[in-house]
Amino acid sequence: MHGREPVPAASLRENVLSLQVMLCTIALPLMFVSAFMTEARHTQASLRRLSANLINAQEQERTRIGRELHDDVNQKLAMLSIGLQQLPENPSDIHSRLEELRRELEDISSDVQALSHELHSSKLEYLGVVKGIQSWCKEFAERQRIEIDFRSEVTSLLPFEVGVSLLRVLQEAVHNAVKHSGVKHVAVQISQHSGEIRLTINDPGKGFDIEAATQGKGLGLITMRERVRLVHGTFAIRSRPLGGTTIDVRVPLSEDGSPHAAA
Repeated sequence: MHGREPVPAASLRENVLSLQVMLCTIALPLMFVSAFMTEARHTQASLRRLSANLINAQEQERTRIGRELHDDVNQKLAMLSIGLQQLPENPSDIHSRLEELRRELEDISSDVQALSHELHSSKLEYLGVVKGIQSWCKEFAERQRIEIDFRSEVTSLLPFEVGVSLLRVLQEAVHNAVKHSGVKHVAVQISQHSGEIRLTINDPGKGFDIEAATQGKGLGLITMRERVRLVHGTFAIRSRPLGGTTIDVRVPLSEDGSPHAAA
């Protein structure tokens, strides 16, 4: 009887195995591509969220400065204007009134200068980073009637970009401590050792739940972390309700004193 020979079982198994290997060869790259695309989408979504948070933080900062200009500086200017208008009414008391108005004007000038430093601290440029930060602490403490215990163990000149990042983190941290915790004392220390700059900010205030703040409207924490990341540093925060808050920033420096990019 003529016809095709039956296919050996071993040959059939080899064909099936070859087909499985071929399918795996095709499927594995597709799986890697799919995983990569999924990760890329997640990364893009995270970047969009971060960008939105940073924009919101900028808008909140602008709102705060606008409120200070309107509620504080503008009101003081209005009162000064009223005082000037009332001068002719009491000519016998004009000299003492002029002295009072002069002091009010100096107070307004100090407030405007302080707001200017919040936006751009020129003192970092002509005083240096450490002295500039110390000067801001002194001015803010006097304006808010609190005590800022500033200590420095840095003897070398620090890069301007590092100083700006440290100052912005300090400003955000101290503003938060005064606004949310009502503290009257804040400890600030800058030190340099083992090729890095370290900024530590401690307040004994109310503290807060870090996870809840991060998942809620913790835009301040996001912007602080992002500022430190831009100079290749690390940002850590310890806080708990009724337990105070400590912020620890470390920025690595190269041998020439510039920010050292993390490997």
